[in-house]
Amino acid sequence: MHQDLLSQDAAKILKVSADTVRLYESRGLLKARRTVSGVRLFRREDVEKFARERTARKSAVTSAA
Repeated sequence: MHQDLLSQDAAKILKVSADTVRLYESRGLLKARRTVSGVRLFRREDVEKFARERTARKSAVTSAA
């Protein structure tokens, strides 16, 4: 079973603002589903995977420099 996160909860995990999470979603970097009222819900698994991939990319850039 997966857990849904609001933008602000995903932002805490990613250590960015909720606006940045919404930007990631608008650019297709994170998937979100919408409730009937339009609230974005992110799967915890997707957010955690994105966080790991982002950390790995940062590490690769740092070690390449």
